[in-house]
Amino acid sequence: MPPGKTSHDVMSGGFAVRVGDQLAGRYRLDQRLGQGGMGEVWGGYDLALDRPVAVKVLLEAATNDEVVARFRREATIGARLQHPGITVVHDVGQQDGRLFIVMELLAGEDLATMLARDGGLAVDLAVDLAAQTAEALAAAHEQSVVHRDLKPANLFLLPGRRLKICDFGIAHSADATAGWTVTGRMFGTPAYMAPEQWRGERVGARCDLYALGCVLYALLSGAPPFGQTEGPYVLMRRHIEEVPLPLREVGAPVPAELDRLVRALLEKDPEARPESAQSVGKTLRGLRGAGPEPSADRAAGQPAAPGPGFGPPPEAGFDVAAAAAAALDAAVMGRAGSRAAEGAAAEAAPGAGAGAPAMAGQGTAAGAVPGAGQGSAAGTVPATGAAAQTAARDRNQAAPRAGHGSAAEAAPRAGAGATDGAGQGTAAEAAPGAGQGTAAEAAPGAGQGTAAGAVPAAEAAPGIRAGAGTPDSGAAGVAAGAGPGIPPAVREFVRELVLEAEEALRGVPATAGETRVEVLAVAADAAARFDAGLAGRLLADAELAAWAGGAGDGARVARLLTELARATSAQAPARARRLLTDAQQALFTVSGSRREAPMRALAEELLKVAPEQASQIAGFHFRGRPARGGLRAQIEAALAAARPEEAERQLARIGDPGQRAATTYDLVVALAPRDLPAAMRLSERIGSAGGRLLVLCQLAQDRAAAGDPVGAAHAVEQAEEELPRVLEERSAWLREEAGRLAGRGQPVEAERLRNRAAGLLRGRVEASADEKAGHALAAVEAARARVAEGIREPLDRVRAQALADRARNLPEPAQRALALAGTARDCLPTGRVPWLREAAADVGTAPPSGTVAAISAESAVQPAPPYVSPGARRWRHGNLRPEALSAAGAGVVWRAGAEVGLVRAGTGAIRWTAFADEGVPAPPLPGTALVSAEAGADAVYVAVRSTAASGVRLLARESADGRVRWWQDLPEDEPGQVTPAGGLVVYTTPSGLTVLRTATGETVWHHPLREDASRALTLAGYCLVVSDGRQTQALHVATGQRLWSWPRTGSGFVAPSVPRFTGGPVHVREGGTVRARYRHNGHELWHFDLGVPAARLLVGGGIVYAAAYRSELGGDVVFALDAETGALRWQRPLTRRAGPDCALELLGTRPGGLFVRSSSGDGRGLLGRRKALQPFVAALDPGTGRTRWLWEDPALGAGDAVLIDDHLVLPRPELTAVALP
Repeated sequence: MPPGKTSHDVMSGGFAVRVGDQLAGRYRLDQRLGQGGMGEVWGGYDLALDRPVAVKVLLEAATNDEVVARFRREATIGARLQHPGITVVHDVGQQDGRLFIVMELLAGEDLATMLARDGGLAVDLAVDLAAQTAEALAAAHEQSVVHRDLKPANLFLLPGRRLKICDFGIAHSADATAGWTVTGRMFGTPAYMAPEQWRGERVGARCDLYALGCVLYALLSGAPPFGQTEGPYVLMRRHIEEVPLPLREVGAPVPAELDRLVRALLEKDPEARPESAQSVGKTLRGLRGAGPEPSADRAAGQPAAPGPGFGPPPEAGFDVAAAAAAALDAAVMGRAGSRAAEGAAAEAAPGAGAGAPAMAGQGTAAGAVPGAGQGSAAGTVPATGAAAQTAARDRNQAAPRAGHGSAAEAAPRAGAGATDGAGQGTAAEAAPGAGQGTAAEAAPGAGQGTAAGAVPAAEAAPGIRAGAGTPDSGAAGVAAGAGPGIPPAVREFVRELVLEAEEALRGVPATAGETRVEVLAVAADAAARFDAGLAGRLLADAELAAWAGGAGDGARVARLLTELARATSAQAPARARRLLTDAQQALFTVSGSRREAPMRALAEELLKVAPEQASQIAGFHFRGRPARGGLRAQIEAALAAARPEEAERQLARIGDPGQRAATTYDLVVALAPRDLPAAMRLSERIGSAGGRLLVLCQLAQDRAAAGDPVGAAHAVEQAEEELPRVLEERSAWLREEAGRLAGRGQPVEAERLRNRAAGLLRGRVEASADEKAGHALAAVEAARARVAEGIREPLDRVRAQALADRARNLPEPAQRALALAGTARDCLPTGRVPWLREAAADVGTAPPSGTVAAISAESAVQPAPPYVSPGARRWRHGNLRPEALSAAGAGVVWRAGAEVGLVRAGTGAIRWTAFADEGVPAPPLPGTALVSAEAGADAVYVAVRSTAASGVRLLARESADGRVRWWQDLPEDEPGQVTPAGGLVVYTTPSGLTVLRTATGETVWHHPLREDASRALTLAGYCLVVSDGRQTQALHVATGQRLWSWPRTGSGFVAPSVPRFTGGPVHVREGGTVRARYRHNGHELWHFDLGVPAARLLVGGGIVYAAAYRSELGGDVVFALDAETGALRWQRPLTRRAGPDCALELLGTRPGGLFVRSSSGDGRGLLGRRKALQPFVAALDPGTGRTRWLWEDPALGAGDAVLIDDHLVLPRPELTAVALP
């Protein structure tokens, strides 16, 4: 606001438009909401009809003829487009030269704002919003109106997850007056414009479909396909010439069907895009919450004589070939949903005017329709799906406000709670959890539905065993043998189709991982019901295809493995867990924001099979920041489900009714796979009928996906019995709200709510246009459709043969393979016949680490490092401050807390990072992890101790990508040290030595030791020498046999039966003495008294280098001794200090000299040229001890220092590499 102005002096384009002005004597302007390209938008009030409105006033600066024509066109087009998904235009007028449009007032926010705040949305939410957009576009296209500027900023999200298209300012109407568009002129927003728009061509409805593809891409990934910050020329070239990256490659874990649909929408040629917005909307509805696409609607198979055992033939007059062709064409073009989607009733669209009155300061925007009586605050958007991002952060706001008089409402699975304006008594909204795909809300008495009994319960198909699959998914009722219930002729027909699909995949490139994994998973799902061996081979090939298809990109590999695990978890949970663990390991090479989305996706899947592992992921990767989608709440519920008594106490401690309802919802969902009857009983404790109805619908969806049709049908039946109570509660709340409105002098709105309540009680849900009731009914219908899909009948022989014949004629190998595999599965009664016991129990094995690996993006490119002078910093990681370092070939292993990683010493590129025992296919250790790490020749050894359990978990990680090679739980309680020894690794603790094989982790031998703080370990070939305050003994590394032992005083022991091994002397430090002993018998050759020694000796080139503090010399000294005789070659004092310990560390030898670090400065000029006042590294001549190079830095005073090639790597103040001479 300019200085000196008040809110009553706001001007509009030179015309005096002030707060309180009335247009046409009817529309009062209350608040300016914003300014667009042509005019300002005001929040106002319609005094004639007693309702809030939005008023767009044309700017004076925009009054040329074309802009005026566009302004009027927006009004006329908006007035004639009557659809719940398009902003309603109430009136258009002119007063004192001011053109204005009166529209609905929207409560909520546009999708551009949501994307800027939250990034990419959950798949179910994005698909639902895109489906609503497509349906609204279809209504516009039917009226010959093309929007031409579809983008997130023009899509407005209302409470209840309803969406409206706004701003038809540049829309084109085919029957409008000709000549309004200048030839060759482009309209639109560059990031969302179709190629034909860029070329200035005449555009049609498919221009909007391209924009819809861009919008959907942005909703799923967080940004449009070709960027949005680049200049117009760059964007034009990309939209016209370039192919967008598949969504799965940019971090969006979407189903393959959705990825294909988005690519079809983004085709350059308009004719190659889907035929209509209506078909796109139908496809998107089918994709909401649907599983892998069944192939009955694809095509499959080669002519084969169908034998007896198939389902009955179709009814007379049914054109099988035509139906097969149509279904196949729809699937191939990406325009058909799954069978489950086709069978599901469309989600009930809330009636117009179901929103809430927009309150001042609630983020209200123009173009919206605030309905009366809902009471939702602006900006609250319930969400569905386990990863519903927009609602998760507001999960704890789900309870109604105190004193509102409403029953507590459920907010299951992070449903966003809506708090309304002053005293409006808004109910909390609840979103069902993973896989629900229904925008249902739980309100006190929420519910839309027919009268009691109008939605009959889904009936179980004949022949289903009672209780099948009620315990853990796929664990109960698993068949054995060769597929009982599947006739031999069907088995052989299906087997042939599976083998043909496998053969067709030979023509699909290895890089097409999504297609290969999908085909093999579908084929394996069919084969696992009658041939465990074939299923195992197909699943192994699918896993290899995921690694190969990822092409070294860990994020892509993880997404493919997660999809494969999702396809198998219901029937083979152990295999799914192992696949998800491998997916987790593939992400070790992925850093930053690219790791988060796939890590969250696999954590959500792990919830089903290993909640404790999902909890570990959340603790390591989402610690200190919100895990969107209610992930932590779901994890806590899954863990509590295993401890019912603790869960009861947890619920009792929650005082807030809404939070208690949300927690109960999560517990019900988590408990159902273990004990469905107990979960159903627990659902009765949710505080409202609407909340219980939603959780029952969720249970029905989950049990159907888990292969438990009986349990699913029972949950649906219970949900339908709850509908009358939902309607009664909702009606009661509406009447109560009507009374409050009447008391505030709003009789029109009060009467509307009373009529709505009466309609619900009469079962007229659609006529009452009650949004919450509609969502509740939609949840029931979606659950019924999912249950029906689970008990569908297999294909009859005629249709199966027709689809098989049709599939073989498909030109593309990928299409052919997918159609054949899908038809094979649809020939089987998958809802009634589970996997064979052998197939369900087979966990499979990961491909060998030598054949597949993920490579970090940083490591994939290895530029030559630029030259820097000795002592200059070569690279650093500003946010990494390790506590320990060790050398690993050309890399450096670092540890920071529980996290371990490896970087390339030459470039600083991070190869991988992992926490503690991440990737171990076993329950994580409880409590806080205490971690140590040591690098070997080709592996990194990590020891993990727990503060809450005894023992040590020792694991070997591959140096290339961090994957777990092996792991062992050892009984030692004390912290230990890892020492690689060729093909073995030695783990030393105060109480003993354990030697394991580096390849397998197998324990070779264990040797107990007496605890001694002065112990030193020396490895020399086959000889492992252990010295302490009492004795020095040698053990044979390969067998653990004691070779010899010499006490500090007295005679020694030499094993008589040990062969006389060859080799030079072994040099060991025994206290303050260096001693050379014969390797085969331990006899002493020579010794040299050091003083107070440094921890490490260096032996090389016939010289033994040692360092010690010598009090008689007044400081720290480096010694060079002849390795054979012990003669002193030279000694070099480096510091003058008072002791008592040695401040020197021998780092290693390089062509540049012997490198020595001092953690103390040299204040007396012993280094010759100058005093070293700070900690330093000196390079000494190996032959003379003279100083060749000196480098000072305070960071050398503490922490490890690692010498690798010509780099010195330091952990302080951050991980840094310094160039050496």
